[in-house]
Amino acid sequence: MRIGIDARPLALESYTGIPKAVYEITKYWLENHPEHEYYMLSSIPVHFEENLPENWHVLDKPEMIDNQKFWALFELPKLIRELKLDVFWGSNYLLPRRVPGVRYCVTVYDLAIFRIPDIGESYSTFRLRVFGKKSCHTADTVVAISRATAEDVHEIFGIPRKKIAVSYCGGPSGASEKAENACKPGTAGCTGEETEKAGKGQVREELAALQSGGFFLFISTIEPRKNIVTIVHAFEAFKRREQEKNSRQEGSGEEENCPGQNMKLVLAGNKGWKYDEILAAVESSPYRNDILMPGYVSDTEKAMLLENAAAFLYPSLYEGFGIPILEAMYCGCPVVTSAVSSMPEVGGDAAFYIREPKNSAELADRMEEVCRLDSGERNELQARMRRQVKKFSWKKNAEQMLQILCRRDKEPYQAPRRMLQIQFRKDGEAKR
Repeated sequence: MRIGIDARPLALESYTGIPKAVYEITKYWLENHPEHEYYMLSSIPVHFEENLPENWHVLDKPEMIDNQKFWALFELPKLIRELKLDVFWGSNYLLPRRVPGVRYCVTVYDLAIFRIPDIGESYSTFRLRVFGKKSCHTADTVVAISRATAEDVHEIFGIPRKKIAVSYCGGPSGASEKAENACKPGTAGCTGEETEKAGKGQVREELAALQSGGFFLFISTIEPRKNIVTIVHAFEAFKRREQEKNSRQEGSGEEENCPGQNMKLVLAGNKGWKYDEILAAVESSPYRNDILMPGYVSDTEKAMLLENAAAFLYPSLYEGFGIPILEAMYCGCPVVTSAVSSMPEVGGDAAFYIREPKNSAELADRMEEVCRLDSGERNELQARMRRQVKKFSWKKNAEQMLQILCRRDKEPYQAPRRMLQIQFRKDGEAKR
């Protein structure tokens, strides 16, 4: 099989999000499936593995057209025809015009900009509304990374369910294989020996000074879609409640299971789109001195933070999948997330949920709930997280993608009678 791949997501030097997904899949194929011929096509230089075998070809230096839009419109169909490809994978929402005799597949990660107003740039919305929709109709198979995304592709773009396949992303590399050791703070599966070997010098002083269990954590892009303003307001509510509780119990001698007065909030990640409102919320917070914004964190810092946080807060407004949820579970960190879009699919019964993503009081309730867990409840949670992490792997994702591309997918996505939902008790807490 001669497989063409839109390799433009691999033009970045560091892989997160879509580039990470494309890299993990192609890397697995490189290491495990030498029976096919692979052609990585791009209008800009890609950063992939060096010393590729003879069945892997990188064509990332087009001689005639440098502009990406014109390259996709004119040069890419020409390459597909000249290379006599059997199948072409549009790895990032878009496909070129149809080349007769070539099977087309496209991956859709999420359609959040159609569900949540004003969370994306106008050009991105136009690009998906026009070219993304057309690509899905052109494709022989549309691959969605979750059931929630599959339903959006069907409802928003009008794609028949029989054309849609679901293939979940993986989590941290090797997560399913190491899940028995994962979710155990201090093991090599998360940081443990590897972090100690790396040395504290690789962790910034302000982060190394954080007390284990003494902070809540968010790691992702600083942008409105991630609902960070709600995190800030929930943290303020949590701090106020703890202060009131401590005032009432002052002099009683009772010990607090979670000493909230000293809790910190760490908001880590690069600045994204429309972050001004988020920064304003942080700066105006009465607990500004307890909020850290370290920016981008290295892998070593990220693992250290996840291993020591009281909880990972991820009340996103919408996610196509939600890899950060699995990364947190992999390191044994309790997760509080939203019961919307794909988050319940990823978190399963191993996460804490809020029904309304922008309800800061509800988020503060879940933060308190995590802090009140006793040792038995924490052990049960660790077991659920281990089971949940094992459900997802890049190996499974890559094998499913290859089956789809090679026409071996026998069971296209069919919508369940009722989409996976989190049930809530009358008191508002999620059932687990």
